[in-house]
Amino acid sequence: MVLALVPLLALAAGAPVRVELPRQLVLEPLSAVELAGSSAVPWEGHGAPPLWPVSRRVPGAFRLFLPPGVAVDSLRVEVQAEGLQPGRKEGQAIPVQVNLLPLRLVQETPEGAVWEGDLLVFLDPARAEAGEFQGSLTVTVTPR
Repeated sequence: MVLALVPLLALAAGAPVRVELPRQLVLEPLSAVELAGSSAVPWEGHGAPPLWPVSRRVPGAFRLFLPPGVAVDSLRVEVQAEGLQPGRKEGQAIPVQVNLLPLRLVQETPEGAVWEGDLLVFLDPARAEAGEFQGSLTVTVTPR
């Protein structure tokens, strides 16, 4: 399992922390064609489910280490997919949506607690050309 540890030192000063996750963490070595054969997972995001037929759960995509006294509820954690797409078809970008599932406590020690985040990736491979995905995936942590 590949993990990205999100440093939170800047949060003490009230500044947001942005960490770019490795693209391959979510989408490589999968191509649009390979992803089309993956099994769907139930929609767990907010609002209406997307009309995209393919979804993939990425367990343990990243971890947050919180020192004692910092509650996970005091932080806003967001994931942004920026330009994350498998290419263009007929001149149009293929949308890829990435959602963050609720964080879960993995380990608690006197030094702090480790929280883990899973991601859900949705796309319609029928609208994509075959090939590797491009773009970036960023986790942003800010105080509430």
